[in-house]
Amino acid sequence: MADIPNRDELERILARKLGGLQKRQMGKLLELMGDPPDLNNVPMSFWDDIGMELGQVVLPFSERVYLEGAQRLMSESPVGVDWSLVNQAASDWSRNSGSQLIRDISATSRRATQEAVSTYYEQAWTMGDLRKKLGSIYSPVRAEMIAVTEVTRAAAEGERGIVSELSKQGITMVEVWQTNNDELVCPICGPRHDKPKGDGWSRSDGPPAHPRCRCWVNHELPKPKEGAVEVDQEVAQPVSQGVIDQLRKQVASSTHSLDDVISGRVPVGVEGRRGADIIAAQEAGIYTTRVGSTPIYALTESNAKPLIDYLSSGGRYGSVTFSELLGYTKKEIEIYIRFLQATGQVELLI
Repeated sequence: MADIPNRDELERILARKLGGLQKRQMGKLLELMGDPPDLNNVPMSFWDDIGMELGQVVLPFSERVYLEGAQRLMSESPVGVDWSLVNQAASDWSRNSGSQLIRDISATSRRATQEAVSTYYEQAWTMGDLRKKLGSIYSPVRAEMIAVTEVTRAAAEGERGIVSELSKQGITMVEVWQTNNDELVCPICGPRHDKPKGDGWSRSDGPPAHPRCRCWVNHELPKPKEGAVEVDQEVAQPVSQGVIDQLRKQVASSTHSLDDVISGRVPVGVEGRRGADIIAAQEAGIYTTRVGSTPIYALTESNAKPLIDYLSSGGRYGSVTFSELLGYTKKEIEIYIRFLQATGQVELLI
């Protein structure tokens, strides 16, 4: 997958919000300290408010970018995931990661402010000198740095959220570090370009690897292990990306909907619209259940039972057998098999 398509817009939006917030916070700080400045005049509630205000900006924005990253990767996946689980993961990640980020930003701002006031007295600064120094702490430049870094982080984690859900269905993907691979790439990220996780970097390394990092990761299917499945050699030859894209479109165009189940055209369905189908099925009053992380709906429980039994016994979501139980035609199954072979998903050819 390419870099975040709307990265520049996202960075501008967050930087503008953070920049405006920091400008207001600096003005309030100067007012509280007075002239000459005295940090004892600044109540603890001011620093608490800084954190709360940052959270009101950063947390919902990070969650939004996380979900956009998740949607981009899911649009390229041959199988779906339960979107309600992705939404919950986005909320949990934003709350946990964002809270630590806010604490770090607030602590840095407070420490830098204390140092600036100390220097004011040590070097006989004027209030103009102090305002200039505080302006570099509560600055648009710093806001832009935070925005770039956090857009990178949230988008990467959103894609990882989808990968985590796919792994529960037996689909494993490999993270590959990507840079713009130009003269602006830093010495930290440059050596990682196009290398899979484990080859010189781990998840804890990012992205982001450093402030203002604009790297991203591609998620690729692992190369099939030799001898894992007996595949026809003619089909196993390298397939162009154009052919893969065409097969993916064919698979997507034949995907069943809730209406197919309600009309009786197919016996059973699984969630495919980020949580909307299962809710609509419940509202329609038809049978719904869940096996692990897979929501299932059908006109009757007996229609769903073969699929429930298959998944309950360890069957793979997205496998050929799984697709047959969903009622796909022989021709649709043949196209799906070609897609699995072309993309190396041999573990689903069962």
